[in-house]
Amino acid sequence: MHTQRRYSKRELLGRLRIDYLFSNDQLPGITPESSRWEVLAAFLKAGDARAERLIETEGGMIFLQSIPKRPNTGAIYVYNESLRVFLWLRFDRDDDLNGPDFDRAVWAYRLLKWVDLGSDRLVRVGHA
Repeated sequence: MHTQRRYSKRELLGRLRIDYLFSNDQLPGITPESSRWEVLAAFLKAGDARAERLIETEGGMIFLQSIPKRPNTGAIYVYNESLRVFLWLRFDRDDDLNGPDFDRAVWAYRLLKWVDLGSDRLVRVGHA
């Protein structure tokens, strides 16, 4: 019987760090009435990027932003809708992620918890 090898987090992407980027009101054209999709579009437009992977939850979304037509140029971001903020989920390997990296990281690092993060936990953002 062949069992699939498990990889440690360190082998995958290294240590996870969470950085607060900014609130959505800093994006051009975004108002308190803007939908999450308008906010995402403004974020991607500001970086001349696209969402290569995206998971939507009740709390917001987590996505892999990459540069079109340039493989392995991705970074993982969270948009927390209740707080209306963006977080950058950084690893020892930064800005060279791809779709399979995103898929593994979401599971291995339990990244969805950052989408539903409440304001009481935002103060502790930094290292996970």
